[in-house]
Amino acid sequence: MSDRDLRVLAVEFLLGLQIDPTKAQYIAFVHTEKEHKHIHIIANRIDENGKVLKDNYIGFEAQRIAHEIALKYGWTSIRQENKNKKQRANNTNLIAKNAIKSAHREVLKQKPNDLQEYIRLMFEKEIEVKPTINKQGNIQGYRFIHLPTNTNLKASEVDRNIKLNELFKNTVSSEPKDEINKLFTNQELSEPQMQNWKTDTSILFSMLSVLQFGGNDEDDEQKKRKRRTLKR
Repeated sequence: MSDRDLRVLAVEFLLGLQIDPTKAQYIAFVHTEKEHKHIHIIANRIDENGKVLKDNYIGFEAQRIAHEIALKYGWTSIRQENKNKKQRANNTNLIAKNAIKSAHREVLKQKPNDLQEYIRLMFEKEIEVKPTINKQGNIQGYRFIHLPTNTNLKASEVDRNIKLNELFKNTVSSEPKDEINKLFTNQELSEPQMQNWKTDTSILFSMLSVLQFGGNDEDDEQKKRKRRTLKR
C-alpha cells in the first residue's frame, strides 16, 4: 500500500472514533517490522474547544471500526481471522472426538482383558491414552490424544459415558506408580506428572542434604582459624 492509502485508512479510522482529523491533534506512524504492515495512532482526547472525547470501550470500538474498514475493502479482519481459527479448532476437535469414540467402540468389541490391553489397542488406532495425575499424586482421570491432529481431550470432553476406571475397575491400581508402570510398560516416561513424587521425596531431601551440608569442612576450618586469630 502507498503512503496515501495508509493516510486514507488512518483518517477513516479516526472518523469512526468520531474524531475530526481536520481539527484534532494526532500523529499516525507505520510499522513494518512485522510481516503485516500496520498503523499506530496517537491522538489528543481534548479537542480545540477543551471538550474531552469519550473513550468508553475504546478497545472494542477500535476492533469494530477496523472490522468495518476491512469489510469495506474486502480484507480479512482480525475479528474474522479469530473467528476462522475458532471454527477450524472446533472442526478439528469434532473430527478428533468422532475418531476417538469410534476407536473406543471398536476396541471394546475386541473385549480387552485389562486397561493395559485397552491402551495398546487404542494406540494401534492412533489414539494415545494418558492418565491425569492430581496434586496428591493420584490418578483422577484419563486424556485421549488423537495423534493425526495432535488434539488432546479429556475423556469427559469426548463422551461423558467413557469412564475407564469403571470399565477396568478390577485392573486399575490405586497407587500411581504401580498404575503407570503397568499401563506404560516399554514406554519412556519423560513427563513430570508421570512420576511418583511421593516415593522420590526421600531422594530429593537426600540431595538437598548433600548440597547444604556436604563440602563445608573447609569453611568450618576457616571459621575456627578466624576465631583463634581473634583470641590472640
